[in-house]
Amino acid sequence: MIMSRGFFALAAAATLLAPVAASAATAAYWRFEDGAILTDSAGSNDLSANGTSPGAYVLPESGAGSAFPDPILGGANGQAADFSGNNGFYATDAFNFGSAMTVEGFFNADTVGGYLLSQWNSTGGNAGASWGLGLQNGTFRVAIAGASTVAANVTLEETIVANKDYYFAMTFDAGVVTVYLQNLTDDTAMVHGVRDVSSSITQLVNSPHQLTIAGLTGDNGASMKAGFDGLLDEIRLSDTVLSVDQFLVSVPEPSSSALLLGAGCLMFLAGSRRRR
Repeated sequence: MIMSRGFFALAAAATLLAPVAASAATAAYWRFEDGAILTDSAGSNDLSANGTSPGAYVLPESGAGSAFPDPILGGANGQAADFSGNNGFYATDAFNFGSAMTVEGFFNADTVGGYLLSQWNSTGGNAGASWGLGLQNGTFRVAIAGASTVAANVTLEETIVANKDYYFAMTFDAGVVTVYLQNLTDDTAMVHGVRDVSSSITQLVNSPHQLTIAGLTGDNGASMKAGFDGLLDEIRLSDTVLSVDQFLVSVPEPSSSALLLGAGCLMFLAGSRRRR
């Protein structure tokens, strides 16, 4: 069960007395807070805008984003980034994680579709494609590519509902892919599924392409497609496999949910309806 914001404030204070996984494992952490919407709070990977800069969205007491909690690492969560489906962010550098990574954050989809994050070239036969996370056919999907294979698609069979707040995470551990999802608005239990693709993929592609937030990476950071329409917040990348108790949210052991695996390139169709 997701706890209240008050609980997270107490939990954040308590973590000062114990080691916190904030740190060496964190490759980048974009919080989208006031005055620092482009800033990587963990390092030097500040973002640039693709086209019109996504808007700053102050988290309300009710409605979209109101269930995004304060992260257990500490610090109040007061603002998210608001994307229209036609704009996004990209990082200056490519991230190359090899055999271990964790990606996590919060989202609220105005239109259920598009990529949340990707390092996946959308042109040239997907040359240099590495990984992408997004929404397709009402579900949460992950695409990963290995050095000697085109791609594998992993789908978490949990229906995504528009205008509800979610926490998501994906870990990659030498070919073992674990996907996590929690509906924060309805305060339901976190679900997860595990799929072992190590027989074909043990290392992510060493991609030259820049990481893109709220879209599919194009030829370069300034071009993208399959844009996400909605809110994104507290996006953290780690260069190791985090355990559940190291995630941005504090939850009990998640329940299982079915995963489907398929071969081939993952293509998302995203709506371009402007947000509220």
